[in-house]
Amino acid sequence: MFEIKSGIPVPASAAGRPSTAKVLYPYTQMMPGDSFFVAIGDKTPKQMLTRMRASLFRWRKANKPTVEGFKFRIVEIAHPDTTLPAVGVWRTS
Repeated sequence: MFEIKSGIPVPASAAGRPSTAKVLYPYTQMMPGDSFFVAIGDKTPKQMLTRMRASLFRWRKANKPTVEGFKFRIVEIAHPDTTLPAVGVWRTS
């Protein structure tokens, strides 16, 4: 599973349909300031960013209106524990 971390700063800005599948990422358990990281693996960074954004979009759409006001930031970054390429997801509010 994914470990939620607190206190990792959000990087500076850079330039579907609902699913009945099990939620893979811990969006619901996150509090503002929490983050988690997903290793890129054999995907390209662009593919992983697209996958994470689509996952968040589907989660938001499936959980309206209970997630109104939840804001997230998704960024390609080195994993803080392994320094391997990863995608970081922060809940900002």
